[in-house]
Amino acid sequence: MRPITLKVSGFMCFRDEQAPLDFSELELFAISGPTGAGKSSVLDAMTYALYGKVPRMGRGSVRELISHGRDRMTVTFEFSVHDRRFLVARSTRRTGTSAVQMDELHGTTSSPLAEGARQVQQAVARVVGLDYDAFTQAVMLPQGDFARFLKGDRAQRRLILQELLRLTVYGRMRELANEQCKDARRSVDMLEQQLQAYA
Repeated sequence: MRPITLKVSGFMCFRDEQAPLDFSELELFAISGPTGAGKSSVLDAMTYALYGKVPRMGRGSVRELISHGRDRMTVTFEFSVHDRRFLVARSTRRTGTSAVQMDELHGTTSSPLAEGARQVQQAVARVVGLDYDAFTQAVMLPQGDFARFLKGDRAQRRLILQELLRLTVYGRMRELANEQCKDARRSVDMLEQQLQAYA
């Protein structure tokens, strides 16, 4: 997935409508600036457009992302996957009402792909190839985890990667498989003993 343009209004620190961020001509880009300038909010806006939530929200309401003094937020995110272009437009009011639509862009025309939270969520997962959890783990490394990762020793980095990528589940699966293997060996041993008793 490559970002093309991002337009936000009333979203977190972007209280007023902002000029669209245009990534279309960039092969590589860095989001830099002083603390509190909105660097993380740019990434949060992309995530919100795609999935309707952001990691820093936790279990809180999406309405908490609306800028102070505004009654709604809107985020429009254009991106490409391979040679296809897509646009997701999402808005939420303080009253709780929201609207979201995803279109595929064809030059100067577009065709609707999905409308409504569930349908857009499914379309994004299908097009991007990642659901929200996978996206936030693989693409959006939280700042605190990134700092811990950079400063940590080899063992700490391994633990952080296991947490982020949820690799611990595979370790648990290995343990369960080993337990089942031991149980199966015990059963085979018992059956062999019973067969020898009859021989």
